[in-house]
Amino acid sequence: MTQTEKPSSSLIVIPCLNEAAHIGALLDQLRPAAARLGARIIVADGGSTDGTLSIVNDVIARDPRVILLHNKRRIQSAAINLAVGTFGDGADYLIRIDAHGGYPDDYCDWLVEEALATSADSVVVSMLTSGSGAVQKAAAAAQNSKLGTGGSKHRHLSQGQWIDHGHHA
Repeated sequence: MTQTEKPSSSLIVIPCLNEAAHIGALLDQLRPAAARLGARIIVADGGSTDGTLSIVNDVIARDPRVILLHNKRRIQSAAINLAVGTFGDGADYLIRIDAHGGYPDDYCDWLVEEALATSADSVVVSMLTSGSGAVQKAAAAAQNSKLGTGGSKHRHLSQGQWIDHGHHA
């Protein structure tokens, strides 16, 4: 992006339900990127009862870019639609983040840069499943194998390529 170009506005949406173990650290990680991208971070909560709302409200008290929406329909797709319907006007990009996923610090920046560089309608990254116990690790290994992915291009770590479909995140 040149110095004369206006930075693109982005909407970072996190659908969540009972994510107290992850939401605070995730919001702390995303806030610098939101500042760089002129983005709002929308946490669309489906009725958490585990302290998620308290954590999000603590972050909101420190950062007006973070907004809490109550997703009465509870499902992730409804959360995305609600966030876009409520705050999508003027946003050039929608970045969907899973509350319990792992992301590099420059993830949001990279997505916008890639979209600008390629003029792609959607930028999708390879999804790598991981686990933390014997059963989870076995399930992750199966999901990351060609048998588990069905050979889907969006599930293999590779150099960028054009595909017709990517995973939801």
